Amino acid sequence: MKKILTILIILLLAPSFVLADGMIIPPINPQVPLDENAQIAAINYQDGLEKMIISVNFDMKDYDKAAWVFPVPAEPEKVVIDIISTFPNFYGQDVVQKAKSDIDNLVLVSSLTQIYPLFLFLPFSYRLSATTTGMAEMGKGIGGTVEGITVYEHIEKGGISTDIVTSRTPEALYSYLQRKGINAPVGSLPVFDYYIGKDYTFVVSYITRGGVMGYEYGYMESYPYRRQPGIFITFPTDRIYYPLIPSSVYGSKTIPVRIYLIGHMTPDLYSDISSYSKTDYYIQNYVSVGDLANFFGNINTNDVKFTKVEINVPSKYFYQDLWFNDVAPRKVNYAMGVYGSISKHPFIFGIIFILIVSTITGAITGLLLFKDFKKFALLGLFNIFTIIGVAIAIAFTRTKKLDETLKRNLKKEGFVAITIDKRKFYFVLLFSVLFLIVAFLVGYIIKLPLM
Repeated sequence: MKKILTILIILLLAPSFVLADGMIIPPINPQVPLDENAQIAAINYQDGLEKMIISVNFDMKDYDKAAWVFPVPAEPEKVVIDIISTFPNFYGQDVVQKAKSDIDNLVLVSSLTQIYPLFLFLPFSYRLSATTTGMAEMGKGIGGTVEGITVYEHIEKGGISTDIVTSRTPEALYSYLQRKGINAPVGSLPVFDYYIGKDYTFVVSYITRGGVMGYEYGYMESYPYRRQPGIFITFPTDRIYYPLIPSSVYGSKTIPVRIYLIGHMTPDLYSDISSYSKTDYYIQNYVSVGDLANFFGNINTNDVKFTKVEINVPSKYFYQDLWFNDVAPRKVNYAMGVYGSISKHPFIFGIIFILIVSTITGAITGLLLFKDFKKFALLGLFNIFTIIGVAIAIAFTRTKKLDETLKRNLKKEGFVAITIDKRKFYFVLLFSVLFLIVAFLVGYIIKLPLM
């Protein structure tokens, strides 16, 4: 089997280190990695191809050059690489929280038909999340085989050079790194040995302190020298993939990992990292493609769904890589159904909600006071005109029968029989209170799949 290595390395004439997707190795003592502050990635999975932009925030300290290595589960001939200067701009509304909020708003708006709640409730706010970042320029490709290492492609952009290579043996990989100025004795980087002999391509890039890696904002603002390397990799895979094992060398140190995926995906979190992880699902009204047309592909840029996975776990628990299932959890699908209906058409569904709750409330109130639920269920529909409409409707509704003989006698004497039924007054009061209770319960039932 071919062993594949994609290596991102930035070199000058000073000391160097290796950064293996969360692993920074100094040249003198490779067992003690240098500091890495965070990892961020964007993934778009379409038609069996994974497009991944991956970036790290690390501290070069006194070093002028660095090597960044990470694995890719694909044959080298099918791996496409690029060095980029931008990162997708993700922001939007959490679809589950948005659905809950819209259902709460249905209850709130419907309660205003009773008028007095207008003075008791305040509007709900929406939860937004945003992040941005940036990165470099352009390059070319070459190939060749030396001592068990095959270079399949080479590109250079903005002070960064990137190779796609394969290694037949662990010894060949270490020899390759040593020729690049990385003093890593055989066996000193065991996290790489895990991938040798398997269908993986490792990624190695050379980064210099003078490289043009400017950025102006983003959640990695603390990154020194105003740089962060960004590599764009495309490769075929049956499942969405993100490398975690290389970061395990940091032991008890927690390195924040944030991954954005186009679409709603489910991370396959193993037990030791699941409690340290958070997955949220968003809808973004519009995506500006800009210079990232190759990354976004042919997706509809309106109402773009994306998943955000955040992992804050001691690095020693990264003993497996992270895989994703191309499906969304049930509650997310339900939330998207709410988004496509209630969120998109709040006026229509607001009226429908009021009519349904009013009918139920009218039936219950009529049954309690008049032992009749059908007529009063229909009468409850007048609540669409607020509780005042209900009061007017019940005032003109015959609820008490007068003895027919007495009624005829009064008519002969020239009198008009008018009956006063106190239950009508109680009906309005009870209807109003029950309406608020029923609206809350119906809203809660609608929200149950989102819990």
